[in-house]
Amino acid sequence: MAHGPDRHASDRRASGSHASARHCGRTIAGRYTIDAVLGQGGMAEVFVARQAPLGRRVALKLIRGDYAGDPRLTARFEREARALAHLSDPHVVTLLDFGITDEGELFLAMELLEGETLRARLRRVGALETRAALDIAQQICRGLAAAHKAGVVHRDLKP
Repeated sequence: MAHGPDRHASDRRASGSHASARHCGRTIAGRYTIDAVLGQGGMAEVFVARQAPLGRRVALKLIRGDYAGDPRLTARFEREARALAHLSDPHVVTLLDFGITDEGELFLAMELLEGETLRARLRRVGALETRAALDIAQQICRGLAAAHKAGVVHRDLKP
């Protein structure tokens, strides 16, 4: 959720499963065409998609089919969308759209950040110097504080 130089998704494209890759080329809600897999979470998959007719690249979070019918998870996903819609902070990605596909799958379209993830940076350079680590930690904390103020509790932080 933190928005800064080290929270990016481009190096996760290869981390998605074969099942996720089958979505590539699929159009969601008549306006988002999936181009690549970014990653997977507990209940959703995240893709790089193009928004028509603007051609804007977005991060598209799609609730996984095996969870789409679970009312508790659906409600949680909808709460996440509502909370993000009211959250404006430079350390949190911007929510662009929310909806339901013709197949009944929920989705979020969010700002896509290009670049190196913190995980990739750690693999590339090893341990960070104290100043760099503190800068990143501050950015993460600022994003979390903004989310908590809006009533969002992030359940899955990872580099």
